[in-house]
Amino acid sequence: MLTVQIESDSYVGMLYVGRIHSGIIRVGDVLWALDAEGQKVGEGKGKKISARKGLERIERDAAGAGEIASVAGVKNAGVNVTLVQMEGWGEGPKPLPVVGALTWCVHDAD
Repeated sequence: MLTVQIESDSYVGMLYVGRIHSGIIRVGDVLWALDAEGQKVGEGKGKKISARKGLERIERDAAGAGEIASVAGVKNAGVNVTLVQMEGWGEGPKPLPVVGALTWCVHDAD
């Protein structure tokens, strides 16, 4: 899951929001946070998973590929960080590519 937004919950702390690329994330799974170079920047155990239905958050025990979900329980993650479940990886996880980049330039119209 590539995180695209961070939300705060007064009970569980930070919620990382993104679309699940593949597989299933369940409450209690050990998750690693990987930066764009594939380096581990954080980890934690999924405490709470909320799926999205419109603007509402619906608490669930698991969320699967294609769903937009919020995950709580990971320490030191951030925006543009890939959350992966470590169980079942052979040679190790690969980070998801960052989908957007901005280029700033000055337009000088004479």
